[in-house]
Amino acid sequence: MDNYRLLWGDTPLSPTQVITAGGSIAEFDEDGNETGVEVGFVTLHDIRPDVPYFISVEAVDTETGKAVRSQEVKFLVKSAAFVLTTQVADVTVKAGEAVTVPMTLSAEEALFFNNVWLSTDLGGTPLGVTAQYVGDGDGDGFNELNATSPTKQLEISVDASVPSGKYPISITGYNGDKQEDLTFMLVVSGSPGSSSGLIFLPLVSR
Repeated sequence: MDNYRLLWGDTPLSPTQVITAGGSIAEFDEDGNETGVEVGFVTLHDIRPDVPYFISVEAVDTETGKAVRSQEVKFLVKSAAFVLTTQVADVTVKAGEAVTVPMTLSAEEALFFNNVWLSTDLGGTPLGVTAQYVGDGDGDGFNELNATSPTKQLEISVDASVPSGKYPISITGYNGDKQEDLTFMLVVSGSPGSSSGLIFLPLVSR
């Protein structure tokens, strides 16, 4: 046999990618010395996590055109689980002020993609509440966490006009097709005219 072809795809018995490898490659150890074992290897590109792939090897005789194909082998690269955490479930801030909340990434294994991208949902908050990650120059509230930088500071600004109340803020982390959500409550206090909660009526006497 003169050449080998690697056939693979994400559907059984229906390869969509063919890689031709001619001859063999000598394997070297960590010191750069030949091990005496000849192997052939290729790099598969555009692999997606949690997607089953089916791979087979076909040997081709270029003189006769005959080929022999191996059985398919199924393989899958699993994506690692991760979680987003913050220090407290309720974050308190006075109207007219700002508060900084740390968002931390935790993962027991290396993630398939290096970064976990973050998005912030303020749909449950009133007008006057804005949020931006510290260092997010364009202010789109979209940033990333990774093993080297697992924590980002989310700065939440509350306008003085925002009424006192408890409002949900949702953070979503994306790593490829895998996503995790974190929701905490923003507790706004001390807005103008809301400190006592009392209504005073005039006293009329006759």
